[in-house]
Amino acid sequence: MLVAYQRSGSSFTGELLASGGSTIYTFEPLFPWRRRLGPSADPALLRDAARLLGDMLDCRPEVIRKWQEHKFYYFRKKPADVKDFCKDASIRILKTIRARASFLLPWLAKRQDVKVIHLVRDPRGILSSVKRGQQLWSDNNRDIALQCANIKGDLSLETLGPQRYLRVEYEDLVDKQMEVTRLMFSFLGVPVTPSVEEFVKEHTHQDPDPTPVPQRYLNTYRDSGYRHDHWRNELDGLEVQHIQTVCREVMNLLHYPFVSPS
Repeated sequence: MLVAYQRSGSSFTGELLASGGSTIYTFEPLFPWRRRLGPSADPALLRDAARLLGDMLDCRPEVIRKWQEHKFYYFRKKPADVKDFCKDASIRILKTIRARASFLLPWLAKRQDVKVIHLVRDPRGILSSVKRGQQLWSDNNRDIALQCANIKGDLSLETLGPQRYLRVEYEDLVDKQMEVTRLMFSFLGVPVTPSVEEFVKEHTHQDPDPTPVPQRYLNTYRDSGYRHDHWRNELDGLEVQHIQTVCREVMNLLHYPFVSPS
């Protein structure tokens, strides 16, 4: 399971993890409940959300069928030439930006077969990217204090232990693509195949694209000159100062350096 946040590189990472072998890749299965999940969500709904993730990973036929009926495209990759695209997949990858440790941990305690890759990003980079998405994101997504509280709370997933939990920083994935890719695949016990290496090459070494940014906002391709700290040129001093104030604790925990607002 890939646990992440909006604009943290989760779509790229999910596709990367699904690029090798006979894989089913489930994309944001909690999307239908996006307006009901959050700090004030009904505890019963949170238990149902955790149960749904388990049902997806267990390939419960009635759940798979129901989610196939949605217009939203949940199953982004399926193995070819198999009878059952979920049960016959050798690797099951599920990506979510809407699951929090607060309701995942009680469920994961009963699911020793599930591993978690926790993808984090500098909150200044998250907010800068969310801003560029304009009206695509909700008020909660734009609330950097809430997002940093989510990240801090999700760090408790580390209590699963090193055999079941791996934290990956987006910045490392950008700077050391193949090194971090091998680390993640090794953690999952999955080989890095030529198709994985080709995915990394194709998605991180594009020629600079003159297409206006809004049209490229949701894709997973970047040119070789892409920088993860582009927020330095996009946020003003007051925004940087605000983020560093409300996110101070989580930034310290993740060792993100503070800068002088200017």
